[in-house]
Formats: sequence, C-alpha cells, structure tokens
Amino acid sequence: MSISITRVVLGCLVAVGGLATTSAAVLFHSPHLREDMGEWLLASVEDGSSLLLEAEEEALPKVERRHVSQMSRLHSDELAVATWLSRKYRVGAEPIAALIVEARDLSRGRPINASLMLAVAAIESNFSPYAQSESGAQGIMQIMRPVHASRFRKYGGDQLMFDPIVNFKVGIEILEDCIRLRGGSVEAGLACYLGGSAQEDIDRYVGKVMAEKESIDSVARSALAKI
Repeated sequence: MSISITRVVLGCLVAVGGLATTSAAVLFHSPHLREDMGEWLLASVEDGSSLLLEAEEEALPKVERRHVSQMSRLHSDELAVATWLSRKYRVGAEPIAALIVEARDLSRGRPINASLMLAVAAIESNFSPYAQSESGAQGIMQIMRPVHASRFRKYGGDQLMFDPIVNFKVGIEILEDCIRLRGGSVEAGLACYLGGSAQEDIDRYVGKVMAEKESIDSVARSALAKI
C-alpha cells in the first residue's frame, strides 16, 4: 500500500514539474504574459499582506489595538485637539487619540468633561506615562501608589501604574471623588486632587489646569467653526 501511494505522489510531482516547465517556456517567449503574470503575483502578495495585517490587528488584545485604531474614531474637533496636543507636548498623536477617545467615554454620566480630563493629564505629567515626581506620584495622572493602589485591582493590579490608559482611568475616578467631596466644585476638586500644598501652589495649579482646559476647548471650537 505504501509503495502505491509513493508512486502516486511521485507521479503528481512529475506532472506538476512538467506543467511548471511548460509554463516557464511559454512565459519566456511571451513578454505580455510575463507582465500579466508579474502583475498578478504582485497583486496576490499585496492582498495576502493586507489580509495578514488585518488578521494580526484582530488578534491583538483590545488594550494594544487602541493605539492602532483610535485615530479613525476621532471627530473633526477631536482630531484638531489631538494634533495640537501632540505638537505642544511632543508626544505621538496616536497615544493622544487613545486618551481622547477614553476621555470621551469616561465623560458620559460624569460631572467632568473630556477637555478637563485631558487638561489634568497635561499639567500633571505633560502626557508622559512614565513620569514620577519627587514625592512619588506616578504615571500620566501622577497617582500616589501607597494611597490608591487598591483602585487598580479591577484593572489587573498596581503593576499597571504606568499603563497610560489604566492610570488615566484611575486618575479620573480620583478626581471625580474629589469633586463630589467638595460639593461639586471643579476648582475645589482640583485643589483636593493636588493634595496637601500651600495655597499659593494650589491656586497656581488650578489656574494652569483651567487655562489648559480653555485652550483645548478653543482648539475644538475653531475646528468646528471651519466645517
């Protein structure tokens, strides 16, 4: 039985080899066929590469896919904000886009709008996910690990302190609690978020955040006015 199968396989290989030889001879004597075959092969490779890239992107976890796909989800005003923040803080537009989309989602049902969230991240860390202050505040929202480590549990633990999206989410939760504890006042909530500091430092911090928020809103308004 095995000998018969071997003969069949060898016969098929010989037939395929003969067909390939004949095809090569025809192509050699026909320039037009060579060009057509070349274009067909190139198109096949490009299609295959495209499908491979799509498959790889689909295979990525959602956390990793955010940075690849969020630019296409931005509205015109958000795209203008992403470009402006990217240039001002010299960071990639794609990570900024991911934060903008996250801020848009987080702002639903919260007393904090997206531009305020982005302004806090800008003033706290200049959008650096690996920032660490002298006092030990860490990440894009400058969170104190000893105080707020438990808030990271639902996201996988405080080892994700330097994950920009996770840090951003936790920072917004802290800010929301601060605003609620201060009777709904954004300015008082920002003072609470900053923590124990001299009044002069608090006033300066709140002023910077609110000014940055207004700048972000202004960029967004200008973009919408051009539509």
